[in-house]
Amino acid sequence: MNSKQAAKILKEEKAWESSERKREAFALGIDALESVEELKNKFIDVMDVHYEGDDADDEIECPFCGCGVARNDDYSEIKPKHCPECGTKLIY
Repeated sequence: MNSKQAAKILKEEKAWESSERKREAFALGIDALESVEELKNKFIDVMDVHYEGDDADDEIECPFCGCGVARNDDYSEIKPKHCPECGTKLIY
């Protein structure tokens, strides 16, 4: 079972609705599992970069924080594989 499946099961479970403390615990569990999935997407599964335009000197930005990571005319070898600001794994 992965974190996405666990979060789905917790959302569908109705037995925990009996007490406020259980509700709060399940809500925190769901939030934690969803944040794990977001971190996995950011650092492991990679995200497509954002291109400002088509000109050679237009900037390529990190999709997560917006930091300029390269330019369109940069060689592939010098384009970073991770954002220098936030560490997001990038694909061009």
